Amino acid sequence: MAKKALVYVAISLMLGVAVGLGIAMVLPDGSDRGDDGVILDNTDTVDVENLPAEHQHQTTLDLDGRITGRVVMLEKFVEGETDRFHFLVIPDPQFGHMLNDANREKLGGAMMVELDYQDMGILPRLHIGQHLEIRGPYVVDNDNEYNEIDPAVFIKDLSI
Repeated sequence: MAKKALVYVAISLMLGVAVGLGIAMVLPDGSDRGDDGVILDNTDTVDVENLPAEHQHQTTLDLDGRITGRVVMLEKFVEGETDRFHFLVIPDPQFGHMLNDANREKLGGAMMVELDYQDMGILPRLHIGQHLEIRGPYVVDNDNEYNEIDPAVFIKDLSI
């Protein structure tokens, strides 16, 4: 009887791992991540020239900003009644010029990357140390004075 229960537990664990891996490989839009490492691609669906009011606290530096770097922090915070998510990336040397003094002083030399609410589903596929390519509007957050990508419209894992 104990052997039978152990076999059921082992099979359940194997199935759970297999299902979990299958879920992790599906993007929020239901497509398969594939071998190209793309985690988020809203480049054809987000109108970066006409962002909603939640993005009006910023000054645009470049509508098509691009940075590569390593994730050093993932954070969820609540603003009003809305959950917000962002993460910090230490830029690769060739993108260091995108940081300003506030990035160096307030964020330890990192770039803030913000996600729109509908893109929260990608968070389980982000982790500390991951090397990413990120694209989206490159802006100055007027409230905090640092530069950021807000919102990210494209994220690709360069680690794979």
